[in-house]
Amino acid sequence: MLTGHSPHHGVAWAAAASLLLLAGCSRNATSLLGPNQPPEIEIVDARADRAAGSGVRVRWAARDPDGRVKQSRWSLTPWGAPTLGEAGVATTGDECLVTRDPSARVGEPRSREPERFSVWAVDDAGAVSKPATLALFTNNVAPMVVITGPRPSTFFNIPVAPNVCITWTGYDPDGIFTTKPVKYKYKMFDLDDPANQIYVVDPDSLRRYYAPLAWAGWDSTSADTEFVAFSNLTIGKSYLFAVTAFDEQGDYDPDFNLNKNMLRMTVVYPETNSPVLALSGPGFRFIYPSGGWFDLPNRVAHTEVAAGEPVTFNWEAFPVPSHSIRSYRWVMDPVDLHDETPRTNEQTDVRHWSAPSLNVTEATLGPFSPAGLKREEHTLYIEARSTPGGCTPTNSDFVSLGIIHFVVVRATHQREVLIVDDTRLQPDRISAGASCPQLATGAWPSAAELDTFLYARGGFPWRCTINPPSGVTTTGGLFAGYDFDTLGTRGRLSGEQRDNGGGQLSQSQCVPLSVLASYRHVIWITDGNGALATAPITDAANPRTAMRFMSEPRIVNVLAAYVRMGGKLWLAGSTATASLLPWDRVQNNSGGLTRFSSAPQYDELGPGRLMWDSAKLRSELTVASAIQSSRALGRFEPSPGAYGALPVLLQSRTAATDPLPPTRAPNQGSTFYTSNRRAEFLTQPNEILEDIDGDPETYGEHSVLDSLYTVQGGTVPVGSGNVAMTRYHGLEHGEVVWTGFDIWSFQRAQCIELVDAVMQGIWGLPRAPVARGPDAVPALVSAAARPSGWADRWRRAIATKR
Repeated sequence: MLTGHSPHHGVAWAAAASLLLLAGCSRNATSLLGPNQPPEIEIVDARADRAAGSGVRVRWAARDPDGRVKQSRWSLTPWGAPTLGEAGVATTGDECLVTRDPSARVGEPRSREPERFSVWAVDDAGAVSKPATLALFTNNVAPMVVITGPRPSTFFNIPVAPNVCITWTGYDPDGIFTTKPVKYKYKMFDLDDPANQIYVVDPDSLRRYYAPLAWAGWDSTSADTEFVAFSNLTIGKSYLFAVTAFDEQGDYDPDFNLNKNMLRMTVVYPETNSPVLALSGPGFRFIYPSGGWFDLPNRVAHTEVAAGEPVTFNWEAFPVPSHSIRSYRWVMDPVDLHDETPRTNEQTDVRHWSAPSLNVTEATLGPFSPAGLKREEHTLYIEARSTPGGCTPTNSDFVSLGIIHFVVVRATHQREVLIVDDTRLQPDRISAGASCPQLATGAWPSAAELDTFLYARGGFPWRCTINPPSGVTTTGGLFAGYDFDTLGTRGRLSGEQRDNGGGQLSQSQCVPLSVLASYRHVIWITDGNGALATAPITDAANPRTAMRFMSEPRIVNVLAAYVRMGGKLWLAGSTATASLLPWDRVQNNSGGLTRFSSAPQYDELGPGRLMWDSAKLRSELTVASAIQSSRALGRFEPSPGAYGALPVLLQSRTAATDPLPPTRAPNQGSTFYTSNRRAEFLTQPNEILEDIDGDPETYGEHSVLDSLYTVQGGTVPVGSGNVAMTRYHGLEHGEVVWTGFDIWSFQRAQCIELVDAVMQGIWGLPRAPVARGPDAVPALVSAAARPSGWADRWRRAIATKR
């Protein structure tokens, strides 16, 4: 057995008192206002009344939530006897003096038997409270003791390590010189011994057996030592620890209770009940399947960070029931992971363990600058400790280790365009033995139909068509002729544990930063229904989008790092919805509209979120799920101007403008010709100004956020701007185009114009002359053929200011 100094005694006695003195409730009457609420009662003071010469004066407080307290009743019974129920001495007051013949107080304290004082409240409807109780010896209030760690439980054994520290606190209501007991006695029992199991079934039998023996065999501690440490307990065995307190009169706490001063515990391997660590950082969140301190390859989470800027990793740990987290600490690239040498400087000496602290839940590292194309990588170790008690010694702790291996990525931009398909549209359903998928039944497009609409090369036989069943040649998709690659996110890693086949965790990000950093331009597409999904990204039926996953609390969206590296980004569809729904407070949603506000009382749209940091949407963003209007989306400046390549209107399809796709049956026109559309739009002024003239001698602010489209009709508010597409072109990071609507729900010719206006008009990308649709749709002039100064003539407009 180990002993040590007493912990701080700042623990309030309220917790212990509430266990012993607070009354409960019952229902036994009915009124016109509903069932009568019974009164409540608690003992607020109890002490020997030395002014009266003998006896204990007890005071209580009673209240009735829906009436008045008519009277109180109290009784005094032998400790082991049943209470008198509703009988007892009736009084309309709030105190009584309990007296006994002083001659009864003779002999040793062990010969004195405790009594139970009980008091009830009765309301004017006759309802009776549960009793508040108190342990009394002759003319003395018994002391009280409560185990504070590990917290005991009537229902199950508390798991503990082979080294365990148990803490308690005591109180003596009527002590003369102190309200603390003068000493404690405790004993550990082996519950694998059948003779000791009676104490679990009948806790008071422990008192009845040992009190007459003057607690023979029990260990003692002074009033200032309220803990005990045990070491080398046998793994797999169960134990019962009991403690009682003694006051100046020699009387003890007779209330032995499995929720109070008796602790049932089972000794387990430390890793079995170690806390579970959750790690997060740029674009990933990883939760270990179990706790434990293991420095093994299959416990390593792999991720990537951007060169040239600091990176922050966060962590938290979840203890098993009855345990609490004691501390965290971390170290990066240690020479020896087991070296306990303290840091010379907490901020700079990162190769030694940080000082343990409950508040250290993040580490900001870097910036890192790998030379040339050299690969730079680091390993961060995080340690979490939980304890079932509150002792100072740490050998009773349960410890878990988290490991993050990260590679520093430098932007290469050696490729042109990456289109990330983050939609959750209907996948193909192929029956057993069939070569073609079943007929798509949901709204157009399904996942395969969108692929064809966006990416088809054109001029190839179209397989598995419905109407007609054969003989159809594909038309070039919206992006046909551009130099692009595609990447889908359905089923990709979302920070959950994955094994790459070699027992090691694979990449922890949905889309690795190294993949994005290889491209000059990234187009990220999310659909409206997919933005609402909340199931894990690996869910087969309706997985959440990668955008939603990497926008959740404590995760830094990897796209923010990409644009800070100089990449250009186009966010299209319902990207704002997916990224902000994890922060939605719902109180400001109404009328079929979802609002994401930057107002402090909502904290939905703010720093650290992609739409604020990268798209520069910093006022209020509103989402309408169904807008009905033939002129729902129109160019911000209808006359030819800076963004004149954009179609003036984005209109619904009709049979005259777009034939029914051959993948749909003739009776499925309603799935293709729809008038409802989903849109995201700004509903408050959103001015972004920067000093972009490059002259350090002069300061002049210019608008760097342009308004491209507005939305109207249906449930859209009137007169608040309603900008649904913007372009940021400032100096803080790479260019970001945000489109608060999808790029496939309109007339095909207008969709082509929209794509070309961004790809060619804004980004200046060339396109090969591939046929994509109606001859009436003109192709924009290639970048090489544009007249000098063409880009300079794009007039900038301040978002929502006109």
